[in-house]
Amino acid sequence: MGKDKIRTVIIDDEQHAVDLLIELLKGHPEIEVVASAHDSEEGYRMIMEHHPDLVFLDIQMPKENGLTLASRLPDLPNRPAIIFITAYDRFAISAIKEAALDYILKPVNRDELAEAIQRFQRYRFRTHVNSKLEELLKKVSHPKRIRFNTRSGFLLIDPRDILYCTAEGNYTEITFTNGKREIVTNNLGNIQEMLPADTFFRASRSYLVNIHYIIRLERKSRNCEIGLNGFSHTLVLPRTRLVELEKLIKI
Repeated sequence: MGKDKIRTVIIDDEQHAVDLLIELLKGHPEIEVVASAHDSEEGYRMIMEHHPDLVFLDIQMPKENGLTLASRLPDLPNRPAIIFITAYDRFAISAIKEAALDYILKPVNRDELAEAIQRFQRYRFRTHVNSKLEELLKKVSHPKRIRFNTRSGFLLIDPRDILYCTAEGNYTEITFTNGKREIVTNNLGNIQEMLPADTFFRASRSYLVNIHYIIRLERKSRNCEIGLNGFSHTLVLPRTRLVELEKLIKI
């Protein structure tokens, strides 16, 4: 291999995703895939062993996710550049965009991959790129919590922990990803204004849902199932909201 090759490691827990990326990278002779790994621990070992210039890093992986692995890299003397790979993950994408780092969505598209490689080549020697990773990790490690008033005090809540919100008259019941519920003294309209607009969708007059946790959408019945880790809830959407939700999730 030539000395000017971009030494690259792929870290993804799905073998078919690794195979697809390797196949697509064959169209980029400047890239040399020196190793691949299927979890963060193995990926870290491959990075330490091969000292790559570039890492394609999946975000959603068991045990330790890609963002956590990235947090272990800043102390390396020759830290590789990272192109994050993610399925539909608005929290991660939002943080990555704010930090001006690169990502591509699954399933990996040939054109988007080419654009990401071109951006890497343009900016690989700019030192400010390293600080962008630190900025991303800070945002992810210390997410902004929002204060919600209760009848006896207040709660500080990370929006990522909210599964959905249900109107209860002038109050709102918040259901969390662990299945617990809390009543807050804000109506649903106020709650909607307080939460990130690109993550929470007003599914009906009574429901505000975190689209990150949507599991299933049925057009005929207009059922929307939302849940995590075995806990789920199904609600029926008005037809107009169903159309809007489909448009939103296609972004």
